[in-house]
Amino acid sequence: MSLTTIMNKGVTGMTAQSAALTTISDNIANSTTTGYKAGDTQFSALVAQGASYSGAGVRADTRLSAEKSGSLSQTGLTTNAAIVGQGFFAVAAVDPSTGTVSRVGTSASATPELTRAGDFQQDRFGHLVNGSGRALMGFAVDPANPTASTANRSAADLQLVSLDTAQSYYAATSTIALSATLPGGLAVAQTPSDDTTVGLKLPVVDSGGAAGSVDLRFMKTASNADGTSVWTVYRAGATNGDGTAAGSASVTDSTSWESLGSVTFAADGTLSGGTSGTEATLSLSAAGNLPAMTLDLGAYGSTGDGLSVAVGSGSTDETTITNAATSNDGIPSGSLESVDLTSDGFVRGTFAGGKTRDFFRVPDVTVVNPTDLEAQSGTAFTVTTDSGGITFRDFGTGQNSGESLQVGSVEGSNVSIEEQFTTLITTQRAYSASSKIITTGDEMTQTVLGLLN
Repeated sequence: MSLTTIMNKGVTGMTAQSAALTTISDNIANSTTTGYKAGDTQFSALVAQGASYSGAGVRADTRLSAEKSGSLSQTGLTTNAAIVGQGFFAVAAVDPSTGTVSRVGTSASATPELTRAGDFQQDRFGHLVNGSGRALMGFAVDPANPTASTANRSAADLQLVSLDTAQSYYAATSTIALSATLPGGLAVAQTPSDDTTVGLKLPVVDSGGAAGSVDLRFMKTASNADGTSVWTVYRAGATNGDGTAAGSASVTDSTSWESLGSVTFAADGTLSGGTSGTEATLSLSAAGNLPAMTLDLGAYGSTGDGLSVAVGSGSTDETTITNAATSNDGIPSGSLESVDLTSDGFVRGTFAGGKTRDFFRVPDVTVVNPTDLEAQSGTAFTVTTDSGGITFRDFGTGQNSGESLQVGSVEGSNVSIEEQFTTLITTQRAYSASSKIITTGDEMTQTVLGLLN
């Protein structure tokens, strides 16, 4: 073995330890970086080609300590989330001046970047962006199947999560739930008028997302000896969200009132005429800007919420509706109160009255070998041939579940300062030892040259 070969081995040793020192310095510098994954330098022997073994030095390769989680810290922000366990968020880099994607897959063969940095907050374009400028991606929720799994979805279907979707959202009323007690003392009549009916106004949301209303009137048409009674329900008027009349019915003209049908009540005042426990409903056709709606009067035979007639002592003196309560499934435009990430990965909007809608589902993105992901600036990673491709799982529980999200928290760096300084000392000594090989080889070379002279 020549002196040059010996010195070359010292050079490879210094080069490898220099690479290790670079990794250590990067780890220490990012010891407080959200979602940072430490690098781990691994060494492998180099062997010269030949008939017999001849060591040629050492090579250094850096791999991610991706399977080790960082500590979690609470932030209280409901758009922040930390992954509890394995997996990554799918993200894309966005231009902060335009809000456009600067790097994202646009075909089935392209993949998004991955990150563990879940410190997402809304930017001025409505995207959920973390501290390094990566915008969260997810799958748009299908209203017809809002709990559909993310498994087997394509990366090409990923979209930037946009809170503008929630801010501009509204939903017209399709169902109105009514609970009220009709007056037992109202006289039987056959012709509807202000004097022969009792009424109330139901708030609804019209097709443009504005607040409208429907006026209902109730007329007792039969009071039987066995205590049962029959009532006819009328739509006596309706109002669009802009205040104009919806349809031809008018509360001031009883001849225009539209009959919705009749309902019957048992002697105990509960709804009768249908299977016990099933809902009694009436249909309201579309009128003006108001869509077709279903009026839910409660369950047949139920003494709980729903429509009933007052019975018992004093009921014959009652002539007004009591205990009235109404709700509908409409969501007015501009009523968004908050947008939150949920522990099972949904981006959920909460609207006035506590109504909620899910707009995106964020997947738990996994790869077969996360240690061979390629690190990018901004605490993001891209897949490589060695890491394998991405697969999607659902956050939370279920057949296709991955990990869960801890909302209102972020994951810190997984760097251990103590371990890094221990490794730093070892690396420094190995570097010095490798340099000593070169120094010794140089001295030996000088001795040989001296003998030749």
